[in-house]
Amino acid sequence: MSKQVRVLSVMIAVLFIVSLVVGCAPATPQVIEVPKEVIVEKAVIQTVVVEKEVAVEKQVVQTVVVEKQVKETVIVEKVVEKQVIVTPTPQAGAQRGGKVTYGQGGDIKNLDPFDMLSLNYPFFYNLYDSLIRYDNQLNIMPRLATSWVVDKDQTKITLNLRQGVKWHNGREFVADDVVKNFERGANDVKGLNVYGMLSPVFEKATAIDKYTVELQFKGPTPNLFDLLNAICMHAPESMDSLTTTAIGTGPFKLKEWIPGDHVTFVRFDDYWEEGKPYLDEWTIRPYGDYDALLDALEGGVVDIIYGVKPKDKDRLESAGKVLIPGQEGFIIYTVAINPPDSDMEQTPLADKRVRQAINYAMDRETIIEQALFGAGKRKVTHFPEWSIAYFEDLEQSYPFDLEKAKQLLTEAGYPNGGFTLNAILTPSDPAYEAWAVIHAADLKKLGIDVKIDVLDPATWTARRFGTKETNNRATYDLDYTGQGRQHLDPMGLWSNSGYRLKNSPIYPVEADWPEGFRELVMEAGSTVDKEKRRELFRKIVEIQLDQSVNVPLSWRYVFFGTQPYVHGVSFDVEDKIIMGDVWLSK
Repeated sequence: MSKQVRVLSVMIAVLFIVSLVVGCAPATPQVIEVPKEVIVEKAVIQTVVVEKEVAVEKQVVQTVVVEKQVKETVIVEKVVEKQVIVTPTPQAGAQRGGKVTYGQGGDIKNLDPFDMLSLNYPFFYNLYDSLIRYDNQLNIMPRLATSWVVDKDQTKITLNLRQGVKWHNGREFVADDVVKNFERGANDVKGLNVYGMLSPVFEKATAIDKYTVELQFKGPTPNLFDLLNAICMHAPESMDSLTTTAIGTGPFKLKEWIPGDHVTFVRFDDYWEEGKPYLDEWTIRPYGDYDALLDALEGGVVDIIYGVKPKDKDRLESAGKVLIPGQEGFIIYTVAINPPDSDMEQTPLADKRVRQAINYAMDRETIIEQALFGAGKRKVTHFPEWSIAYFEDLEQSYPFDLEKAKQLLTEAGYPNGGFTLNAILTPSDPAYEAWAVIHAADLKKLGIDVKIDVLDPATWTARRFGTKETNNRATYDLDYTGQGRQHLDPMGLWSNSGYRLKNSPIYPVEADWPEGFRELVMEAGSTVDKEKRRELFRKIVEIQLDQSVNVPLSWRYVFFGTQPYVHGVSFDVEDKIIMGDVWLSK
């Protein structure tokens, strides 16, 4: 049989299977693997996503003309074609109309989707949208991009944009808008958190035509789709005024923001996703402490809240409220230990043995039991068990050991402690303060005093990240907080935490980074070889444990709490609520 006939037979068979799958697809995504024997001329993997139908990894026949016009032929013994059927999730019985109030433990900082504070998260996917979005099983779903092609080394991706999408000011969303978003993200002043993600890997963005954009990277980029998932598109004409205004493509547009009181959004009638949003309007209302937030839900003042602790789950459910668990592994509790910069006056935290002593003095088991009410899991490294950067033996490091802590302090020249540490935290999570109090009590046994400041979000941000007045230097010793994004590709940890490679609040002076650390991280983020990456991540995690500047405690387990008449609550892999899906039955 000729090669052409064999290839034609395979194509017919595949088309038949695809037609059967599309015609009979269930409501949840499926993966179907079809092995077959073929011979092709240089097989090249492409990813093609067909909106609401099929995402396919397929073998594309390419003819490669080499020197002297000789065709290179590659024999492929087995080809596995994956077809992922993507069907929209129906909202059976969804009703249009109504208003919702969303309560959270503090006010938003601004309207900037590049400022990735958790208090800003509620508006991210409601004012704005991203090119792609992970679902809760980490499947890649099309959003403002409907299809894409990635080269085999993940150094370039070409995205086909959704046509007819409008910004809230009526202008059409086009490729030049994507280019300007990535250019802003790559700017060391304007890029904020996104700069830390893009600067190590991003090269340039090019508009191929009105609806096609090409993103080029400095080298292989294994976390490429993490970047696309994280970056929300916003109109270039709004980029200089995001403290007061917002122009996105999301299901809601800004109505008003009264800082400290509320921010309100109304339905965007020209939103691209048919039939959505269901609500007419929704409002974010900040609360100064956790108990006030719970009281607002129980009293019917708010309809949805985020951050319900496991200890309150049974009581709220008994009162008729609905509790929905957030994304597992999203947030990890960490205490940032801030050593002085090399060009500043040196303090005890400049010695890593003092930081290691603080790590040994953290009784994780007791803190989880008392501050987290037993709803936690001891963590010493930052990564979940499914991560390529997880190592079970390293997870056993730093058991609670005050004698070891005392020994390290003695070696560092502080046998009786004799110094005070300034700790900061916010009231957005009551576990922060309870955890800090327990840790401080054990540090007191070593002669170390801890002064705990409970701060409003704006003051905490200034202390944590610095201001112009402090030359962008952080002003704290310990920060009891939480951080996310390490549950995706491990590179997320170094894009949006104290470890971020650019604009790090812990290492603002680049020379202060541990020797070789940044180079190891950059190498791990620029190869797609899994074994090589695992080898690099082990070295990186070992350095982190040794340096003890960002010390984990436990996973954070939280719930969304809602009134019983609220339906359709969904959220992304970082617990950003998607209000476009929410509807009311009252």
